[in-house]
Amino acid sequence: MTNRINKVNQLLLEELACLIQDDFQGKMVTVSAVDTSLDLKSCKVWFSSCLVDVKQIQKELQKRAYSYQSYLGKKLFIKTIPKITFLIDKSPERVAKIEALLKKSSS
Repeated sequence: MTNRINKVNQLLLEELACLIQDDFQGKMVTVSAVDTSLDLKSCKVWFSSCLVDVKQIQKELQKRAYSYQSYLGKKLFIKTIPKITFLIDKSPERVAKIEALLKKSSS
């Protein structure tokens, strides 16, 4: 991945995290990663939430994706604002399963 894409990913992560934090106050929604395509036409945003139904949050985020893109287009100095797709981050669940297996095998 190029240095430019890494910078764009980090910038999108920071901005989207702030926007989502404001929109979903009290629901503990966390943006964990952003992966932007090399042509900057699309990006995948992984999020997690431990307090509410993540499928419902995903639907709400996807409904707001266009307004987030519009906001980012006004705020950032990027020629092309990528189309945002929100995905549920499953890594906390996988970590918990691995930790359980390690505890079980060490006993």
